[in-house]
Amino acid sequence: MKIPTLFLFFTALFAKAELPIMTEEKGWLGYFTAWDDKLFDYGFGDDGEGIMHIMKGKERMGHTDFTVHCRVQEEMNGKWVSRQLLPDGGLVSESKGGLNPSKPVPIIHTFTGDTKVEFLMTKSRGEIIIKPKILEKTTENPIRVVVEMRIPNLFRHMDEVDEKEKKKLLRSDLFSALRASDGKKVKAKFSDEEIDLLGEDFLEKGALEVEFKSKKMGGRSIVVGQGSEKIGVLEIDPSKPFFKGMKVLWIPDQSKLGEKDCFVTFAVE
Repeated sequence: MKIPTLFLFFTALFAKAELPIMTEEKGWLGYFTAWDDKLFDYGFGDDGEGIMHIMKGKERMGHTDFTVHCRVQEEMNGKWVSRQLLPDGGLVSESKGGLNPSKPVPIIHTFTGDTKVEFLMTKSRGEIIIKPKILEKTTENPIRVVVEMRIPNLFRHMDEVDEKEKKKLLRSDLFSALRASDGKKVKAKFSDEEIDLLGEDFLEKGALEVEFKSKKMGGRSIVVGQGSEKIGVLEIDPSKPFFKGMKVLWIPDQSKLGEKDCFVTFAVE
């Protein structure tokens, strides 16, 4: 039977509009691509969300998932507003994805407002790397590419313990960062709840690298960095108290997108 040309055309469009997903890899059903490592694994789903699990031996630790979203923000009325992925055709890739691909995986994100950005993802030297490049921009408003990462609340039941037990639980946990203003390393213990991480003495002007270390993660650290110190800045939005997690935004210098060292990294160490 001869299939109408128009039908084939729309079928091809539909097939390209969705990322293929893994169907046989244990732990990655519904994901487009993933990488594993001794200390963590990371996968990118067909819904546009990345997720990193911390490993304990061969098993994933519970309640420690670190999530990642690649975003475009548009300046509207003096505020940065996140654009949404298109529901149809918002994610496409020429790569087959899969588990531990041998080459970097380019994923084109199309957002409302018809802005297209390629986010190239790969794993190198124990780090996940995301490298963005704007392909198309039609809006006249300023836009910026942002990679948003969320460190979870590791202490969901902390409100149920007394102050003495709380200090005991938090005594070895630490947040540290390289301050963007001068490159100096600053530290804050999780038990120091009154510290203003966004104050003048800490990260008022952002960070070049951040590290979140906790016994709840087996004494490991989540470390977020970038390709070079002059390529962008990391802004944090801490919970209150800050040991209950935080949002980290990597905001690159938009004029340097596509350059060799314009990328963000994250890993477990």
